[in-house]
Amino acid sequence: MNFIEDYFFFFKKVCNVNNGLKRVFTINVVFAFLFVIVTLSVPFALKITVDTLSRPNSLENGYEILGIVSLYCIIWTANQILQWVRTLLSAPLIAKCDAASQILLYLHLIKIRYEKIKAMDIGLLYATITRCRTAFSALSFSFLWAVIPVIFQVILGSLLIFIVLGTISGIIMLVSVIVLFISSLYYFSKTTHAHLQSFEAQNILSVHFNEKISSTIEIKTNDSWLRECQLVKDVSEQYHDKMVKSSKGLSFTLIIQSAIAGIVFTVIHLCSAWFVYTKSMSVGDFILMSGYIVSLMAPFNALAASFSDLKKKPSGAS
Repeated sequence: MNFIEDYFFFFKKVCNVNNGLKRVFTINVVFAFLFVIVTLSVPFALKITVDTLSRPNSLENGYEILGIVSLYCIIWTANQILQWVRTLLSAPLIAKCDAASQILLYLHLIKIRYEKIKAMDIGLLYATITRCRTAFSALSFSFLWAVIPVIFQVILGSLLIFIVLGTISGIIMLVSVIVLFISSLYYFSKTTHAHLQSFEAQNILSVHFNEKISSTIEIKTNDSWLRECQLVKDVSEQYHDKMVKSSKGLSFTLIIQSAIAGIVFTVIHLCSAWFVYTKSMSVGDFILMSGYIVSLMAPFNALAASFSDLKKKPSGAS
């Protein structure tokens, strides 16, 4: 994918400007891996808790029950804390990426011949630079806290299901994950036109604002308020129409993807319920299957959004 190549090309350039970025990236990757392990541990700990409580003689050893339940609560609490640790770690990541990108863009811009810069539309140039600056941090966050965790979660989670629940359950879960992944890729590819419309809408406002703010004196001198009011209304309507079309395109695409996720969710639960009914799976195993697919739904939704970012951001950078 060209946009991934573009990202890593830009990453090398930015790291030359700010050497501390590599260390920040490494820390985020380590905690993303830890986050996945804790997230996967939550449904497994709940399975152990339910299986322990479901035993006929479970009430005979109260200390064991309290210990297992306490461990489950600790893992759940750690998972909630790591949600905010992610925010804590991503703040310096985004700040460093934005700052380094701005420096790199500025250093590149001042090397361009003045005649070329003068011939450019400043409003369009500013909108493009703004997108480029924020694009790198958005892509970095997507890679480190959406793409990489999903890859970890799919590998480790599928391995866990195969080991704990057996081959059939593992195959069902693996097929479900593949369906979710393919649907994310497919529907992400359908959002290109919607993103382009969004860019065009933003460019309309940027170009108009820059044009008019630099000719304020002429507008006042010629007393052309009525004409300018009509022009800004026309620009506003163009922006409105393009943004609505962009939003509709994205929304309908993601609605279909959500429906596919719902179908996968239903199949997993129906299969798990049947295995419990036939005594080939315990209630705790059912909860593990349910918890794992639920824990995957949010990352795959994030992955779909990240794919959209990966697709659209370099467009503004070109």
